[in-house]
Amino acid sequence: MTRSNGAEGLTDMGRFLRALYPIVDATSLVEVRAYFKGGQMKREFYDDLKVLEHDALIVADVADVYVGIATRRSSANGKKNNLAWINVFFAELDAGGDKPYTDVTEILDALDSFKPATSMRVMSGGGVHAYWQLDLPLPLKTPEQIAEFETVTRGLQRNLKADKGTWDASRILRLPDTLWHKKTPPRKVKLVL
Repeated sequence: MTRSNGAEGLTDMGRFLRALYPIVDATSLVEVRAYFKGGQMKREFYDDLKVLEHDALIVADVADVYVGIATRRSSANGKKNNLAWINVFFAELDAGGDKPYTDVTEILDALDSFKPATSMRVMSGGGVHAYWQLDLPLPLKTPEQIAEFETVTRGLQRNLKADKGTWDASRILRLPDTLWHKKTPPRKVKLVL
């Protein structure tokens, strides 16, 4: 079992992981997906955040790396029927094209005026992932628990004009200190506290 014992000396990825997952073990795994050019996807499940960080950094130069925001009960899949718990509410806001925000500055302004204030923000490359850390992790083991959680994330999605469909409890989002490979050159995914 890995427990957070402070964020001193950690990378941005390490701080982010410990905020999302205060405890990981054999019954609350972190799902990581790496998407490579050409459409190949590799999925791994971790019970050790240091190993996860090491592995993510190895593939970050050649793949888009995502983590499941909620922990998974087993390595069977990343679907709702396998969720364990979650330690944040979240919203994914993108800019440009047909999106509600023209640029990242507009997203940041919207988040700055939103209450409650975010705990963390991740500059995803094409937008911002906003997080509200909880005092205690919420269980997501029953359909009722998942529905209750998603009521909040749906509200965040509506109120912040976040991307539709990004309220899902089984959502995966980008990992700080990796790269956004949708453009050349790739952009660094950054944690903003």
